[in-house]
Amino acid sequence: MFAVKFQLKVACAHLPVLNKPATGGAGISGYEIIVSYFSEVNPFMTALCSSGKKVLGGGCTGQAGITKNLPLLNGSGWQCDASNEIVDAYAICADVE
Repeated sequence: MFAVKFQLKVACAHLPVLNKPATGGAGISGYEIIVSYFSEVNPFMTALCSSGKKVLGGGCTGQAGITKNLPLLNGSGWQCDASNEIVDAYAICADVE
């Protein structure tokens, strides 16, 4: 038996630029959702944003016992930890200026 970890990126190219500042900055663009799955019991999972993007939000799914559900300190993704079970991590990412 072997485990498989993979990360899925869903890019949303047709969304408008959100929250454009009155000063003329770019606001938020390049929105994507990153999903990290693992096929066996793995109590730690991280969904990482594409290079240069920042995490806007995220979350975890698991059966029970999720102990950490928070953004990485450097803003590059979302971290999930669980009590000895399969946990999946989700990160909502974008270019932020």
